[in-house]
Amino acid sequence: MIVDVSGEFNHLEFLSHYLSDIDSIKGDHDISLTIYGTPNKLYRDGKILIDDATIYTILLDNPIEGIKGSGMLVKNFLTIDNLSGYLKNNNENETDNLFVSGNFKMNNFFDPYYNLNIIGDNVFFKTLLGDIEGIVNLDLDIYGRDTITIAGQIEALDAIMYQEFEVNDLPSSELDQDELIINYKLNFPISGNFVLRNSQIDAQLGGELSISMFGDQNADYSGELFVREGKFYYYGDIFTIASGYLAFDTKGFNPYLDLSAFTKIQDENITINLVGPLDNPNLGLESSSGFSESDILELLTIRSRFEDQEISSSGIGSQAQSIFVAYLEKELERNFMQISGLGKFGLIEDVSISGTSSLIDPSRSQEDLVIKAQVSKNLSLNYSYKRSFSFSNAPYNQVGVELKVNPYFSLIGNVDELGNMHVKYRLRYSY
Repeated sequence: MIVDVSGEFNHLEFLSHYLSDIDSIKGDHDISLTIYGTPNKLYRDGKILIDDATIYTILLDNPIEGIKGSGMLVKNFLTIDNLSGYLKNNNENETDNLFVSGNFKMNNFFDPYYNLNIIGDNVFFKTLLGDIEGIVNLDLDIYGRDTITIAGQIEALDAIMYQEFEVNDLPSSELDQDELIINYKLNFPISGNFVLRNSQIDAQLGGELSISMFGDQNADYSGELFVREGKFYYYGDIFTIASGYLAFDTKGFNPYLDLSAFTKIQDENITINLVGPLDNPNLGLESSSGFSESDILELLTIRSRFEDQEISSSGIGSQAQSIFVAYLEKELERNFMQISGLGKFGLIEDVSISGTSSLIDPSRSQEDLVIKAQVSKNLSLNYSYKRSFSFSNAPYNQVGVELKVNPYFSLIGNVDELGNMHVKYRLRYSY
C-alpha cells in the first residue's frame, strides 16, 4: 500500500487539534507525505516547509510570530531543521529570538513522542492570565508522549510576577489517564530585574526559584530569594524593606521570611522584623522613641497612641473612625499604582493620599481629599476634591503640578473644573 499526499495550507488545524496547548497555527505551509507498508506496520516519509507562520497558544497572551523552517520525515522519524521565530513586544524589531531543534517519533502519527530543545534570547512573553510577564532567556527541553515534560532554565532579565502567597495543603486531584499530562520542571535564575507583586509585598528580588507542577495540580516552589528593594504591607501600613530573605520549601507559594522594614508615623520611625513562615511569623516591633510593642501597634492601627487622646464616648467613636480612615488611605495608596498602571511604566515614583475622612464624615467636608503623585524628585502632580452638601457650593475638583526649582523655591500651577488656571510660588525659609 502506498499513499501520496501533498499540498499548500494556510493553517494546520488537523495538527493543532492534537496539541492540547496550541490554539491555532497559521501561515504558509508546504507539506508532502508518503505512507507505505502494511496496515499493521505503516511507514511515513515526507517533508514540511514553513514560512511566516504564527502560533497561538493558550499558555501565552502574545503569539509566536515569523516562524520559518523545515522538517524531514523518514520512516516515522521527523527531524526539525532550522525552525525559528520571535516572541517580542509590539514595538520591537521583528528579528528571530526563538530557535527550535529536535525530532518527533511518529509511529503513531497523532500521538508522537516529543524530543525538542528550545533556545530563546531576550524573549518577551506574557502569560494569558497576566500572572507573569517580562523578558527572559530560555533553554528548555520538551520530551515525552503521554506525559510531556517541560524542563530547563528560564533566566529572568526584566520580569514581573503577580502571585499571592499561599500554602498548598489541598489533596492531589485525580488525573485523567486519557488526557495529555504536562509535567513542568523549571528553574528561574534571576540575573536582571525581577519584581514580585501581590497584596503583601511589592519588591525587586534576586536569587533563584524553581517551579514544579504535574498536570492540573497546584504548582510548588522551591529556592531562595533576597530583597533588593521594595515595599511590604502590614497592619494596614506600607513599610520600606531594609533587608529581606525568602525561602520556599516546595509546599505551595508560602515562603519562610526573614524581613526587616520601616515606616514613619507622626515623626516616629518604626521598624518591623518578621521571622518565620509567612502564615505565622514571629513579629518584632521597635520605634525610635523606645515605645512598647503595644504602643507601636496603636500607632500602626489608629496613627496615634491612646494615652495621647482624650478618652470619652465620642473619643472612642473618633478612634474607630481613625482606624478606618488610616486603613482606607493606605489601601488606596497601595492599590493606586497597580490599578492605574502608571507605576508599571515607570511614570510615577510614589503616591500619597490624605483627607479620606471627608468622604465618610459629613461634618469634616471642609477637608480636601488630596492625591499626590511624585513623578520625580522635583516634579509632582496632585488632584484635590472638596465634598459639599450645599446647593450653593457644589463639590469642587482641581488638578495641579508643583515644580521644585531649588530647595527653597517652588512653582505651583492649578486648573479647576471651570478651566481657570492659577499659578503661584512657594518660598521655604530656613533660620
